[in-house]
Amino acid sequence: MVSRIVETLVQAEIGRAHQNDSLKNLVTGALVVGVIRRLGPVGLVLGTGYVLGKAYIRRRALQQIEQQKWLEEHPEQEKEIYAETAGMLPHTPDTPIDFGVKKTTSAKNKPA
Repeated sequence: MVSRIVETLVQAEIGRAHQNDSLKNLVTGALVVGVIRRLGPVGLVLGTGYVLGKAYIRRRALQQIEQQKWLEEHPEQEKEIYAETAGMLPHTPDTPIDFGVKKTTSAKNKPA
């Protein structure tokens, strides 16, 4: 029962990959179903992993699209996000660093 569901989901994912070529979709789907059945539990795990991986990728892509739409609506937030990630915001350390003063000692000034 569960194997039939996984086989159907795998065929649907293959159908999404080969939308224009129905013959290729049909042949590839039949081969994959045969392989899943022959491998038994291993095939079931591999098929489930394939379907879940594709679902995860699709979900991440939708989240990125939603984030891009939100950033287009709120351009001031986009500038702040990029400034933080690039280290462009002013840094206020606890102890100030003075880069202008550099003490150098030469060998002539050191007593032997």
